[in-house]
Amino acid sequence: MKVAESRISPKHTTTVPKPIREALDLKVGDVIEWHVKEEKVIVKKKSR
Repeated sequence: MKVAESRISPKHTTTVPKPIREALDLKVGDVIEWHVKEEKVIVKKKSR
């Protein structure tokens, strides 16, 4: 299920889309983890 999309900038940065920020309850300063599994990317909020 596609929730949102974002584009990679020329400096290889991206913005976490609002629906994802809300779903993960992300706040300024939070850390997210990027995992690659079978050609899919999983983004998780890092536990404090």
